[in-house]
Amino acid sequence: MTNETWTWDKSYDIYWGIPSKDTFYYLYTWKRNGMEKILDVGAGNGRHSFLFAENGFDVTAFDNSRTGLEFIKNKIKVSKELKFTTVQGDMHEMPFLENSFDAMIAYHTIYHTDLKGINKIIQEIERVIKHNGEVFLTLLSKEDDFYKSEFLNQSSKNTIIKIEEGMKIPHLFLDKDEIFDLFSRFQIIEIRHIYE
Repeated sequence: MTNETWTWDKSYDIYWGIPSKDTFYYLYTWKRNGMEKILDVGAGNGRHSFLFAENGFDVTAFDNSRTGLEFIKNKIKVSKELKFTTVQGDMHEMPFLENSFDAMIAYHTIYHTDLKGINKIIQEIERVIKHNGEVFLTLLSKEDDFYKSEFLNQSSKNTIIKIEEGMKIPHLFLDKDEIFDLFSRFQIIEIRHIYE
């Protein structure tokens, strides 16, 4: 399934400029555990990348959006002491060597695909994260009212195309059993069901 590239220069919602509260837990835990190299998949405008970089991590901000990465690069110029890299690419085929990162964050990112696509993304995550590395990511639940709505266009199993800021964006919805199946090669530490 193809996915349109997000145009960050047209996104004015302040939500996307503030790190999620969950990331502060991982910031503390990963620092305490000696993790250094962090991959931010779907970095967007860098809200999580900068949080980790400003706290001493070596961060790679990875996104398919040219406008998001340009925003990040301009912000990096002001803070040259940060350990920071930006890489443009597709999360289905990450341009990184095996075992490159200690940890990864993918906040509101990897569910922008279909079932075939998420299987490929998970293979890529497993490939680029070090053995015993950690991954924090968000997924969409089939319990969501958006998924249950009869008026939405379900383009393939579990996937609904949503129009966001004029773009057609796929959203993959999963239940708990599907999550355990997809991540069967990972040790799942915690799954939290959050209503926003």
